Amino acid sequence: MKQPKFAKSFLLAATLVTVFACTKTGPTGATGATGATGPTGPTGATGATGAQGDTGVANVQYSQWTDIIWTKAPSGSAVSQQISAAAITGQILDSGFVLVYIRADSSVNSPDLLPYTAFVSGSAAFVIESVFQADGGGLTIQSSTPIGIPLGAADIYPNAQVRYIVVPPGVAIPSSISYQKISQMLHIVN
Repeated sequence: MKQPKFAKSFLLAATLVTVFACTKTGPTGATGATGATGPTGPTGATGATGAQGDTGVANVQYSQWTDIIWTKAPSGSAVSQQISAAAITGQILDSGFVLVYIRADSSVNSPDLLPYTAFVSGSAAFVIESVFQADGGGLTIQSSTPIGIPLGAADIYPNAQVRYIVVPPGVAIPSSISYQKISQMLHIVN
């Protein structure tokens, strides 16, 4: 028997309506209320101990470069200059230390740690050293009388400059550190 045209059209229309009616498109619904906060979880395990940090340099003080104005002793050719330094105290001298560096002039970027021995023709000619006075008395930069040469520190280093670095007790800085290393450690700008 032959099916009527109407049945085929009806079957096709019903299939199309079913397919399109089952799609999940439409407007998004409203957001629901936030639920209650759950209980705090257990504390996690303690992490591994970190690496030892760099040595601290707290409370280390340093001066600007100071021009040396050499004063000759009444007899001989020994010379000296007094420099005020309130940071140099009895406590610093008893349990800390003071580093003093000298350079021939402001163009020198690699100063020498005092005491400094000047050599002429392979022989020690004179020594430049620092002498400290406690409780803010400062320091004296002095040079010995030259040996075997007519010129002394004032003649050879007329434009010399010094800088002192006061290291309090408990700060781990070697007392014979080069100026380059301590400059990097303390971020000292020349």
